[in-house]
Amino acid sequence: MERALVLKDGKVVLYRHSEDASRLAGIYEVPELKLFCAKPGELAASKRRTIGRTVMLEQFFYLDWNGALPEGCIWAGEGELEGIAISGPHKSWIPGMIGFHPKKV
Repeated sequence: MERALVLKDGKVVLYRHSEDASRLAGIYEVPELKLFCAKPGELAASKRRTIGRTVMLEQFFYLDWNGALPEGCIWAGEGELEGIAISGPHKSWIPGMIGFHPKKV
């Protein structure tokens, strides 16, 4: 699964799953890249997680985004993360990724 790591001014974009989702209803995560209809930038991290019996590889790609956020997305600063319902794996991974800065070519 490809994720969009959108960072700006110490904040990260999070996506909230709908309340009627079959998994992770109402929970925030780093959004999937396909929500932005954009090509990924540099790979920031690759992480494995398990939901039920399904093991997934999630790849987090830096995305430089200045447009309007897709529906269901919010900006969240590091100090705000504790007050947001974020999936366990993403909650532990996000603080380390907020400081990620891609190489400028």
